[in-house]
Amino acid sequence: MSQAKSAVDHGARIRLAALGALWALFAVTFAICRARTGGTFIYPLDDSYIHLALARTISEHGIYGVTPYEFTPTSSSIVWPLLLVGARLLSTSDLVPLLLNASLASALVLVVDRTLEREGYRGKGRLLGCAGILFAIPIVPLVFIGMEHTLHVVAVILLVQACVAALADDGNEEDETDKDDKGDKDKEERSPNRATATHVARVAIFASLAMGARYETLFVVAPLGVLALVRGRLGVAIALGLGAAVPLVGYAAFSVAKGGPVFPISVLLKRNDIGVAMWLPTLGRRLIENPHLLALLTLLSLDYVETRARGIGHRRRSMLLVAAGALVLHTLFAQTGWLFRYEAYVVALALVALSGSLIEHRSRPLRLLLPLALALLPVFVRGMGGLRAVPKASANIYEQQVQMARFLAQYYRGGRVVVQDIGAVSYWADVRIVDLIGLGSLDVATLQLKGALDGAAIERLTRDASIAIVDEGYTPPPHWRKVGLWRNSQNTVCRDDAVSLYVIHADEEARLTASLREFSPQLPAGIEQSGPYTR
Repeated sequence: MSQAKSAVDHGARIRLAALGALWALFAVTFAICRARTGGTFIYPLDDSYIHLALARTISEHGIYGVTPYEFTPTSSSIVWPLLLVGARLLSTSDLVPLLLNASLASALVLVVDRTLEREGYRGKGRLLGCAGILFAIPIVPLVFIGMEHTLHVVAVILLVQACVAALADDGNEEDETDKDDKGDKDKEERSPNRATATHVARVAIFASLAMGARYETLFVVAPLGVLALVRGRLGVAIALGLGAAVPLVGYAAFSVAKGGPVFPISVLLKRNDIGVAMWLPTLGRRLIENPHLLALLTLLSLDYVETRARGIGHRRRSMLLVAAGALVLHTLFAQTGWLFRYEAYVVALALVALSGSLIEHRSRPLRLLLPLALALLPVFVRGMGGLRAVPKASANIYEQQVQMARFLAQYYRGGRVVVQDIGAVSYWADVRIVDLIGLGSLDVATLQLKGALDGAAIERLTRDASIAIVDEGYTPPPHWRKVGLWRNSQNTVCRDDAVSLYVIHADEEARLTASLREFSPQLPAGIEQSGPYTR
């Protein structure tokens, strides 16, 4: 009894140490970000404010949109805006998404720690393994962008673990070791070819949560579903499919009833349409462009071959297969980059799947562990990049998007304006938006998807607007007149280093010029100003 209590106490100390280190890292990063943004915390992505604006509009106006003026199915997450709406009952602070993500990161620590403990990690090895996985994901950018990605990582790991447990030969939590084909056959004859009701329910619940968090969950559900069917577990496959379908069908019905598309605009605009003949070339090119994914896929493949040859149990092989399948599908059909958020779930899933093999090789450091560490180097380099990127990106959003929002709130409140970045503008400036990207304007998105957003369409959609703030590289209609330009030479995250300010109608030029001259002293010192208003 005393040994069991000692083990529990030791495990609790490990978890507390991991959580303490994580929150200390968050506190330091938060302080650095605030120091670079005038003392106010600014999220390092403009998209973060899309969710804040959406949650506020839903709770205050009962309209699903970034502004109260129209329905806009903008969010790429079904669940996250609803969580923010619920959180607004307790607090309307801008920091709520950050605190939610920090709490979810703490939950992820517990999930990863439990997984490592089950794989045989002990003491410092368990603490280092947990820290290494969270660092490599990387967890800091995921938390500080204040979006749904941390929730997605947690939900995906729980989904895969629940499904793999349900697919185990006897449906329980303990790993199985397959001695040979005959042993497999005997086990199947001894145990029913079905998972328990508890396992099936968990699969359905986690499938709904993960799919509600991000649509990329389809890339995890697909290999899990194939694995369930191959193993003859129809009940698990049905639970997986129904669980994943619930949020998709619910959102589609809601959006279509409002006159919107089946999928969110962001999902439709960012999708990758690739012909079957181009799958392999595209996969190869994107893996080369993303060496961290190439390293993970290589390790997953080699580990699967080794575990199969050594007769390692179904659980570990299933985890490796699902992680590799999800990684390939994501690399082919989804995006990477932008503070590492898109592929974070497959990186986390791959690292969790590989954790069992890493602990096995601890006694052979020169033969296997060192090569594995070198192969994972691109993953950890990416993690280090994530730590450095957050304060820089936060400063970039403050110096560009936040200044746009402040200017519009001060001089064009209630007016109609043309923009390409809608987050900060929709959250801080009460304006009617014409979004040339389409995320905040359903009519623009509809034309984008049809390939019909030509010059004539843009002139028609923007004729009632007074001014436009767009990327410097954007080619405007010929009658727009540029009045000013704001440039940030230290940009790392914004789509363009500079934004141009145009009047759409000639009679607005004097007003915009006067407004820019008055606002000019309020801009951060690092912003380079040019254009007619500066003369």
